Amino acid sequence: MDSISTINLRAGSLLLAQPFMHDAYFNRTVIYICEKAQGGTIGYILNKPMKTRLHELIDDFPYFDADVHFGGPVGSDSLHYLHSEGDLVANSIEVSEGVFWGGDYEMVKDLIRSDQLNKNNIHFFIGYAGWTSGQLEAELLSGSWIQASVRADHVFNTSPYKLWQSIMKEKGEPYAILSEMPNGSLHN
Repeated sequence: MDSISTINLRAGSLLLAQPFMHDAYFNRTVIYICEKAQGGTIGYILNKPMKTRLHELIDDFPYFDADVHFGGPVGSDSLHYLHSEGDLVANSIEVSEGVFWGGDYEMVKDLIRSDQLNKNNIHFFIGYAGWTSGQLEAELLSGSWIQASVRADHVFNTSPYKLWQSIMKEKGEPYAILSEMPNGSLHN
């Protein structure tokens, strides 16, 4: 669908898997791109909650009543987070309006303990989606992904189970029609 002239991939973009992609990791996923550099691209799958809590995975993490998300198949032993509270979390990076990446881990734990961070303003990811230089561009040219603009409410306030279909519908025709296709995967 995209041509080389229409690929404008940058940090803060969304990628939606084509409805025909049946890859176990990426079927009907929405990926938020956090870094686009010469060496490659890093993003997080927004719509694959793992049905486990962070305090169940990390001994010294405070109780936090929110699912941890599968961020992608790379670095499955690493923890990452996106949040909307850049003014509260030191060293975080604003990737797009209202969406911040990372920051001081100990500060995040303290903010959770004091109820200043909750499931509506921070999401945690185990692992990430990563591509080497030129790899994602080739996938875009082959039609594997659909690019979309992001709003902070996509990241923090839309049900992960409805996110892919919701953004596809927002894009209008022909994507709205594609969003209604049955899913061959058990993911959604």
